[in-house]
Amino acid sequence: DDSNDDSNDDSNDDSNTSGYKGILLHYFSQRGSLLVPLVVGIVKEVSRYHFDVEVAMDRLQMQGEENAKYTTWRVSAVDPSQQWKLTKSVSTATTSHDQGVNSNTVVSEKSP
Repeated sequence: DDSNDDSNDDSNDDSNTSGYKGILLHYFSQRGSLLVPLVVGIVKEVSRYHFDVEVAMDRLQMQGEENAKYTTWRVSAVDPSQQWKLTKSVSTATTSHDQGVNSNTVVSEKSP
């Protein structure tokens, strides 16, 4: 069910993401937006299988539309009690940073 990844034209500016505590996922591909549905499926499955959390992905922009360089989603937990798994607290900020975890992540797919 990809009903949560519909584009929201009002969410393209930074004012809608300031103060957001979760994950902003940016995806870029040389192939444009061709693999975007695959990314949605992989993120949802990995979050469910490895982290035991179901996520909703709200697409904020699509690569190639309105001069967007990346496809961007706001990722949040479907169950609000699980949202802590997607946020970084003050006590774990250093540990998460040292392990390469970043709340603003860029995933880039390179062509062969």
